[in-house]
Amino acid sequence: MRLFTVARNVGVGRIGERFTFELRGDHRAQLTAKAKKVVHDSVRSLLLIFECTALADFAIADVTLGGDASTGEARSTSSKAISFEDPNIEAQLAQLKGLDHWRRQHALRAVKWQPASIHAEEAKWIWPARFTSIDIVVCVHNAVDETLNCLDALRRCTTVPHTVLIVDDRSNHTTREQLRRYIHGKPWMRLVENEKNLGYTRSANIGLSSSSAEWVVLLNSDAIVTPGWLEGMFEAVNSRPGVALVGPVSNAASWQSVPEIHDVKGGWSTNPLPDGWSIDQMAEAVRELSLRMFPEATLLNGFCTLMRRDVIEEVGFLDEDSFPMGYGEENDLCLRVRKAGYTLAIADHVYVYHIKSASFGKGRRAELSKQGTAQLHAKHPDVDMKLVQRELAESGALIELRRRLRKHLDRRGPGGVDLEAIPLADTAASLLVTSDLNADAEGMTSA
Repeated sequence: MRLFTVARNVGVGRIGERFTFELRGDHRAQLTAKAKKVVHDSVRSLLLIFECTALADFAIADVTLGGDASTGEARSTSSKAISFEDPNIEAQLAQLKGLDHWRRQHALRAVKWQPASIHAEEAKWIWPARFTSIDIVVCVHNAVDETLNCLDALRRCTTVPHTVLIVDDRSNHTTREQLRRYIHGKPWMRLVENEKNLGYTRSANIGLSSSSAEWVVLLNSDAIVTPGWLEGMFEAVNSRPGVALVGPVSNAASWQSVPEIHDVKGGWSTNPLPDGWSIDQMAEAVRELSLRMFPEATLLNGFCTLMRRDVIEEVGFLDEDSFPMGYGEENDLCLRVRKAGYTLAIADHVYVYHIKSASFGKGRRAELSKQGTAQLHAKHPDVDMKLVQRELAESGALIELRRRLRKHLDRRGPGGVDLEAIPLADTAASLLVTSDLNADAEGMTSA
């Protein structure tokens, strides 16, 4: 139960400030009464809470519960830095937790609290007849909002039994605390915290090497999966023998992008969602329009890849030395898997949204991509990368899917409404009503 609030809505400027909050007489009386009640009841502790409306770093120093702050009493670093009028509490100072943090005067960081009700409900798991074990590895470096959205989507859309391994590559304090809170009470989710920043590739290998499942999904923390995504990936696995790696289509996944590969400037397109469309609506459209040809691929974008673990162990994990920060490591793995005689496939009816550049800015992404391309050419001089790219661009199944999707989007309005299905008379009536409403609004304004 909350006893009282010492201060509320305290404005904090950009420059460090010091605040002093003195307890009112009635507050002191409540504390005294509570201290006496501890002796008879099961109440074991008093908690001092700082609630922040925005993330901020702050230090707690010179805390005096009792005495006169104006005289500087009890401001030493000894145990008297925390004092109480009530001798029953004074005698228990040695048992109080957190006093060492108050004395250090180092900066603390507020953790953004989110009620559990805003998170997605877990999907009901359904054990398929031929069940296979699955681990999903998510590597994280800051970008906590994107990461929580990613994990929420996994909870909402994954009905195949699985485990999630989150590898936190030394994120900031706020991200780490939120991840700890998020997985609390979710036994199928585990969190590994790197003691120092190791880079994406080494973090991914920690996840891959920790897996004992038959299949592993390496999923970017800025990816949003959609209903039926994992079942669809396994449909591609079962489409032909020897499939070891599978990827979905996406809004932003280089050659797996739909409905456009390139933007007007010739760069990779990010294909923003049409106005009023949700990610799930786009996924449903892709699922309906796809021919489900599950085309073979020479390379797969690494933002979401289903992998046969025994094949990865056979050819070797991601190359940490050549691609320490990522950007090229998945292409290298794809080439090694193909050279070992296995097949890569695209689940052309599965759509996974990709935010991109969540952990790295756009400029940093371009720099890392350039470095990765150079390393890839050096490591695989026998591979004609221009031919590889041409094969990816000429995938008939994806060309047809893009054509169908463009046509579908052209006839759809906001929210996916079929404009061609709306009778002309209904359209005219809607416009007439809108016109009258606007006229009334103008009349009211001028009056």
